[in-house]
Amino acid sequence: MAKTQQLGLRLSPEEAQALKRVAEDEGRSEPEIARESIRIYVRMHDEMKAYVESVERGWYELQCGLGSTEEGHECLVEDLKREIAE
Repeated sequence: MAKTQQLGLRLSPEEAQALKRVAEDEGRSEPEIARESIRIYVRMHDEMKAYVESVERGWYELQCGLGSTEEGHECLVEDLKREIAE
């Protein structure tokens, strides 16, 4: 059996109401919705971290002369700056 841990989260009234509404809409329990939300958040965090690491590796390779740029992608730096600023 999987080891569990109780977090003892205290939700604001708005958060509790939203959790209850989603659980009712989906026909699932509130703890199931909370666990799924945590899994989704962790997955998004891991994907973003992997993306940033990939970009950092690419920059390092370009600076060291190991990488190459693709034809027609000269505005990559400006695009990245704009995307990060958003």
